[in-house]
Amino acid sequence: MLRPLTCITMLLLVAGCTAPQIHFVYEIPGSERCHRQAARQGPRLIDEQDDSYFVWAWQGRLYVLGSPQSSRAFADSKELTQWQLEEGLGPHGVDVLFESVPDKPELFERLRQQFNEPQLLRYRYDDLYVWKSGRVITLFGDLATQEHYLAFREFPPERESAYGVGPQGENVVYQVKMSKPDYGKFLLQRFLELPELISEPCADVFIWKYLGRYYVMASQQSSLRFEKELELRNSRAFLGLGPGGETVVIEDQKSDWLRQRFLQLITPQQGGEQ
Repeated sequence: MLRPLTCITMLLLVAGCTAPQIHFVYEIPGSERCHRQAARQGPRLIDEQDDSYFVWAWQGRLYVLGSPQSSRAFADSKELTQWQLEEGLGPHGVDVLFESVPDKPELFERLRQQFNEPQLLRYRYDDLYVWKSGRVITLFGDLATQEHYLAFREFPPERESAYGVGPQGENVVYQVKMSKPDYGKFLLQRFLELPELISEPCADVFIWKYLGRYYVMASQQSSLRFEKELELRNSRAFLGLGPGGETVVIEDQKSDWLRQRFLQLITPQQGGEQ
């Protein structure tokens, strides 16, 4: 089985123009994390390569194994008896456990190297592509530079870095263009301004913070649409309702109840920490 990343990459290269919408690949949208976790009845195989590399997702962790036998054993027992832990190494900051056998030290190194190959977290056509390799996030603004990166595993000379600014404290490397002095800063700023889900994933209301505003909605469907399209349809804006005087945009459906829930959940102290 080809890893999902390869299939998505091919789709990117042939897709052409489309409406600007964020698409999630290896990363789970914040709007769906509670739903997906509740729906899982056991380990889920999310990646497989050549009968020598298997990645399972289970109870908020990733498990990386190196043979069909160990993969089947883990699927049955939900346990990995010999492993090495890498905290926060997963694509969205989850812990990763690698199969590790004392008399085969090369197994851990091989699995870790394969896992650290670039993984596409999310993208927006012709605008922003977010990749992660190990503990480094890489940003591209065009397909040509991205293709070079994937083909040769090296970044072009025109690049800059921002240290520790990723959502899990990752370093971020981003594309720049000498012909466009503000291009790199714009790319990095667009990444940093992606919306942040500040309510609990399993709460009865979804509260996002984006570009200095709060957005409040009642359903997982509305939240996911906002996360992808960065706009909330059929909504009302309340000037100064936020804990720091921010504008709060609330979905029209159940707007009175949503307003009360927002005021209950987001105290001035909580808002000040965001």
